Amino acid sequence: MSSRPLPPGVSFREHLARKITDPDFRSLYEREIAKLRLALMIAEARRRAGLSQADLACRMGTSQSTIA
Repeated sequence: MSSRPLPPGVSFREHLARKITDPDFRSLYEREIAKLRLALMIAEARRRAGLSQADLACRMGTSQSTIA
């Protein structure tokens, strides 16, 4: 995907409304939104459990930067 700036006078919402009509774009967009929602759920669960990123990383056998 290209990271060109939006044309002058076109908001992000307008741009997204146009792009989302493309089935391939919509599929990719929906997968990325699902990943973001999962990451937010994990972060909230971590906070509720009183764990730092480092604590969770240690329990998972990975690095803090992976969790971040």
